[in-house]
Amino acid sequence: MRRGWGERRWAIMGIAAAVLGGGATLASVIGAGAVVGGGAGPDQALIEEALQAPLPTDPGSHVGGAALERQVFADGHVTFDEYERAVLSAIQCVRDQGFTVVGPYRYPEGPLVYSPGEDPSYRLTYGVIDTADEPRQGEVLARCEAQWLYRIQYVWLGKHAPTAAETQAWLERAWACARARGVPLSEPPTEDDAMDAVAAGCRPWETTPSP
Repeated sequence: MRRGWGERRWAIMGIAAAVLGGGATLASVIGAGAVVGGGAGPDQALIEEALQAPLPTDPGSHVGGAALERQVFADGHVTFDEYERAVLSAIQCVRDQGFTVVGPYRYPEGPLVYSPGEDPSYRLTYGVIDTADEPRQGEVLARCEAQWLYRIQYVWLGKHAPTAAETQAWLERAWACARARGVPLSEPPTEDDAMDAVAAGCRPWETTPSP
């Protein structure tokens, strides 16, 4: 994943670096017997997958987050508004721990965060601008994301994940733009070359190629 605004102080939603523990599963944190995602909506398979995926960290208390997940997953469908609600809940959790947070941002505002093949407008980002206590900042970010965001974001980004063909087309648009702009390419060109093209101003997720 690549992100713009290369300042270390930025902690981007969904990629907090701190990992406080392993082994917990989404289902075990919600609790045995909990009914989540009981509907038959278009995202049901991803919801069930999310409930079995390992959490990136121990979320601590999860009462509020579990209630939000039950509401969001009940109809088997995750909307942008529901994803945004989870992001805002995670941000508030970080603020409640005394950190200053800016955002959320949605492309083209804020830092550019993407993986090859992605349209960055599907992803919300935020920044924690306090740097005096970076170790605790990382712990708080990871815990708040696990509490409020991880499962819902898993489904939201999963449903918008590009296919192999879409990713290849994205890369080819980036390489074509790089050639037009005089950005050096390897032979054959690589994903890193495509990301360098984005840094040079190419926007391969747009249907109209960047000149």
